[in-house]
Amino acid sequence: MKITVWIEVGSNDEKIVESLYKSLKPDNRGFPTGIRFSEQLLSNKLVYSLEADENSLKSLRNTVDDLLESLETVERVLFREED
Repeated sequence: MKITVWIEVGSNDEKIVESLYKSLKPDNRGFPTGIRFSEQLLSNKLVYSLEADENSLKSLRNTVDDLLESLETVERVLFREED
């Protein structure tokens, strides 16, 4: 059995999506064994795909948590700069 998680982040402002992508790109490597990761930057959407087999569920959950925390941190910085 394989489990796949998709995370989509979108905005009407393509610059925000591109900034998120560029900010997180350096961190998106060196994933735990058993985790397959891909990312796509579309015009107004950033799509992450993480896949794991049933033996790597805990690693998948931790990786998703880390990615979400990173997205939240970058988002806070981006919107603080706009104020």
